[in-house]
Amino acid sequence: MKQLYDWVVPNREEVGIRDILNEWDNKEKEVISRVSKRNRAVQAGGYVGVFPLGLSKHFKNVTTFEPVQENWECLLQNTKDNNKISKFQFALSNANHTASVSHTIENNCGAVQLHNDKEGSIQAVTLDSILGEQEVNLLWLDLEGFEAKALQGATNIIEKHRPVIVIENNGLIPEFPSDKRGSEELRIWVEKTFDYIFQSRLMRDDLFIPRSDTTWTTL
Repeated sequence: MKQLYDWVVPNREEVGIRDILNEWDNKEKEVISRVSKRNRAVQAGGYVGVFPLGLSKHFKNVTTFEPVQENWECLLQNTKDNNKISKFQFALSNANHTASVSHTIENNCGAVQLHNDKEGSIQAVTLDSILGEQEVNLLWLDLEGFEAKALQGATNIIEKHRPVIVIENNGLIPEFPSDKRGSEELRIWVEKTFDYIFQSRLMRDDLFIPRSDTTWTTL
């Protein structure tokens, strides 16, 4: 591990931390302003902790998931003094299974894709199986292609608590192939499957709100 931009990052990291800090700066206000209750945020694709720490300024509790060992070790270091963040070294999916990863961009430790793999060393779980009946007000998924699967694995939580949903949609989701502008079919699927409304595009992410929720709050 090493220090870069005042964060503990994996030794091979060069560009990912810069990009994720820029993403947080560009998305924070828009996302938080859409969430009226702020008891718990779930953020998956925790990387080295930038988004979990940022969310902890706005929510009473933050639950984050990061399955990749080198990122996980850095996340633990960067969040060790924050008792609002619960951390799980799992991937999120639509079932409990094992997986493996591949690195897609050199020197970017956040660019990691999961693959179903019976021999894989990573444990994938459903969000419903981990959190059960716990309230969730924001569900933010940056899973490099596993976003649709993770939503399927959070069906009970979504139906019961109606969180604001943010998902990365930039052409990596195999069920909804697209270019980097994102899949319109994915947006329609989320709207119809969970009764949500596509609200806005935030760089590579799509923001959805429950169809019955038309409230707007500010920071």
